[in-house]
Amino acid sequence: MDYFTLLKFKQEPFSNSPDPGLFFPSFAHQDCMQKVELAVRLKRGLSVVVGAVGTGKTTLCRALIRRFADEDGITTHLFLDPGFGSEQEFLDALLASFTRSVPDGKHPEGADTKEQIKNFLFKQCVEKGHIHLLVIDEGQKIPGFALEILRELLNYETNEYKLLQILIFAQPEFEQTLRERENFMDRASLFYRLRPLTFRETVGFIRFRIGKASEGRSVIRFTLPAFLQVYELTGGYPRRIVHLCHQAILALIIQNKTRVTRSLVTAAASRTTREIGGRRFLLVPLAAGMAVGLVFIAAGLFMLVRTGPEGGVTRHAASVTPAPAVASGMPETVGLPAEAEPEDAGKAVVSKETYVPDVMEGRLAAIDTPLKLKRPATSPVVQGRHIMVLRPMVRKSQKVSESGVVHERQSGERSLQDLSFARSAESAGLDLYHEALPGSVKKEH
Repeated sequence: MDYFTLLKFKQEPFSNSPDPGLFFPSFAHQDCMQKVELAVRLKRGLSVVVGAVGTGKTTLCRALIRRFADEDGITTHLFLDPGFGSEQEFLDALLASFTRSVPDGKHPEGADTKEQIKNFLFKQCVEKGHIHLLVIDEGQKIPGFALEILRELLNYETNEYKLLQILIFAQPEFEQTLRERENFMDRASLFYRLRPLTFRETVGFIRFRIGKASEGRSVIRFTLPAFLQVYELTGGYPRRIVHLCHQAILALIIQNKTRVTRSLVTAAASRTTREIGGRRFLLVPLAAGMAVGLVFIAAGLFMLVRTGPEGGVTRHAASVTPAPAVASGMPETVGLPAEAEPEDAGKAVVSKETYVPDVMEGRLAAIDTPLKLKRPATSPVVQGRHIMVLRPMVRKSQKVSESGVVHERQSGERSLQDLSFARSAESAGLDLYHEALPGSVKKEH
């Protein structure tokens, strides 16, 4: 008994064969099929469909052939492997496919073979009005001489249409071949790139196959986390989805279950190809390690900015003394020393927003920096540019002499925190203004 009969399936739902009966009409595949069918019926000549490995090109090809097979006026000729060794071999294969005859071993000259093909196409497509469609799968294997023959066949035409319709399915590397042969690419009336399925299409793909294979009677259910895991591991590529879901259904039978969960999909992925199971699982610990590293780096930068010279976190109020406004109705201005003041410093204005005093130990008057520096977005503007004012740290000390006289002393200095933050601000493209260090002052009282 086949395994799928245990789950009330009429056929295998996730077969790796290109069964056109299980063709899922996603948006891209349905759109491609309609455009190709229109190009063939209008006798436009050459159509090219390009897609990565596993995007469903072969299944789409078989679905198109099945659709045209029901019509008497359209005849398809399928070449699964176009890797021919010589020009004459390719011409003989074409003639044998068109005439439905087996080669007798006698090879006429190439020109004679081309003439026979031309006469056949004229009789069938012009006199009888039939459509002959040449379908080539694995188009990236077509040799150069075969492309030249196909180009010559596309020249067989009437005033209204091409005699031979050509449809090529190929992998992305075929695009480079086309770019090198512009005289062939220019004849393509349709060039379509197939993309993988979206998450919603992935869910529809799985449900469509299960419903089609069981005629709606299957008891198998995928949970939402299971769908998400399938999409994450396969990237939406139909072939990978088929392989992974096949392994998941086998696991259901072994465990005597009917519901596919995320953990079951993960376990099934480890038994599939390395392409699905190996490479993507390695990304999880790598991403987790990078995230942890970024957290530690961010924490280190935060502590570097917030920590004072002695290593402790300090909080002081910033004293910002704005200068009088230049004109009535204008906001207050920041006074700058004469040696750093530009000609139009009187136009410098400060936003009316309240300064945040609890930054840079009270020594940052105003700043406008990128978000990564975690600073307020208010700053003085001079000539349309933002500046940053760093005030030096003032230290005061007292000493009482033997005679009872109190000696006070204050001095200014730059902290390592100032220098570190200044380098970060300069790299962010900010203009820095350092206030001059106050001189040493001695007072006795």
